[in-house]
Amino acid sequence: QVLNAAENKIQSLNWGKCSFPQLDKLELGKNKLKEVVLGEPLPSLRYLNLAHNKLEQLPLMLTDSAYLQNLLAAKNKLANLPEQIGNWGWLRQLDLADNQLVKLPERISQCSRLEQLNVSKNKLVALPSLPQSIRLLQLNSNELAYLPESFSSLNHLAELNLSNNPLVEPPQGLSQLPKFQSLSIGEVPAEWLLSLDGLNALQGWRDAPARQDLLQVLKLAAKCALNSSTRVAFFNLLQTADLQTIQQVPLGDLLLGIGSGSLSLKTHLVQELKQRGKLFTDLVPSRDLVAIVGKTKLARNNWKMRLATQNIKTTFELTAAATHVVLGNGEYLQHKVNSIQIEKIVWLEEQQLLQWLQQAEGLHLVLPDKEQELQALKRLLLHRDPVNTAIAAQTLWYGGVPPAILPYVLIAYKWLPLSAKVRKTLHQLLETHWPIPFAVVSRKKIQLNRNQEAAVFQQNMEKLLDDTNLIVPDLAAEGLI
Repeated sequence: QVLNAAENKIQSLNWGKCSFPQLDKLELGKNKLKEVVLGEPLPSLRYLNLAHNKLEQLPLMLTDSAYLQNLLAAKNKLANLPEQIGNWGWLRQLDLADNQLVKLPERISQCSRLEQLNVSKNKLVALPSLPQSIRLLQLNSNELAYLPESFSSLNHLAELNLSNNPLVEPPQGLSQLPKFQSLSIGEVPAEWLLSLDGLNALQGWRDAPARQDLLQVLKLAAKCALNSSTRVAFFNLLQTADLQTIQQVPLGDLLLGIGSGSLSLKTHLVQELKQRGKLFTDLVPSRDLVAIVGKTKLARNNWKMRLATQNIKTTFELTAAATHVVLGNGEYLQHKVNSIQIEKIVWLEEQQLLQWLQQAEGLHLVLPDKEQELQALKRLLLHRDPVNTAIAAQTLWYGGVPPAILPYVLIAYKWLPLSAKVRKTLHQLLETHWPIPFAVVSRKKIQLNRNQEAAVFQQNMEKLLDDTNLIVPDLAAEGLI
């Protein structure tokens, strides 16, 4: 049975000795109720909506409704709850938001099936032990300074809202919760959040300038076992670009950061590796073993083929026998970094390895001061015939990439109708020689079209290359369009 008396102007409800043993759902929301008197228990009641009224206490007989599952009593004037709340063993949802509660009854912990608890916008200064079954907990806009130690036992907690509370320390125990994902906490020190594991969402920090850097570090921490001091060091590095912030970070953590996939983090950490003297200077044929891991099959085979011509042995596994490892943007280190003697390994940066191979192979390098040769290469790269573009891409791949031609490589990549193989080559050239600006440019939704007028085309190029510190080429003036 259902009784719906919502959205009226009822001020008082007294059922006297009326009995409703089959009543399953009762809607009394959005009235002006100051009092509800139930003469007899409602043994079958499962859903009760008392929200948007003026109640100062819950109906006395309500505690006898042992099968109650949903109680909505938000936006009333409730100052306390009966201890008999522990009788609601089937309760799954309890919404008491926007009331005047200063505490919750101790027996709320006996509501063993409670999944959603909303006590936001009250005056709570402390919390009792809560049921371990809670999945969604809204505590925002209260007067909480601390969370109880019992929080570490809320094994089903996935979402927690703590915004607008005068917290004096980070929430304790959240790092041990296996299903914890989302935290709304407002503006608090970033170090508090960096101490938490498994954080996939951060509401309340949505517009904070440091949000992206914070999420990068938290995402890395979710993959790898980084201690809190390393997380703080990585976050400060992204904020300040000061390598002194990571001087005390262990080598293993540096390598995990490099393998995280974050280009901005990788660039700084590679610089730190250089300063520590852990990047390669030379290879010794027939003695050194180079591990090529965390790469695509095509990239691995390409490195293997080129290194084999110099009598350098390679492996596709990160093993203790490796003398050198090629750095890359993969997760290849997260399971292996603690099982090998990383202090004895020399780490190869791809660009340095490429330069070493070019010198070892005796290939002709395209130098930026050879203007005539550079201009010819530009014409090949942006030619209408994709075969010529493919030739230019291979020339750059094996002969070196002068910085002055990078804008033209990008334009060819964004502009020309190329085969998947040539596009992949151009993509790898840009990723290797121009990683951070290329990542920024790739997110811009600006199209270059051969049918556009020269002025429009030039304007789009300027927008595309904005913030890259590269000179925007005038293709019309150079006779390239």
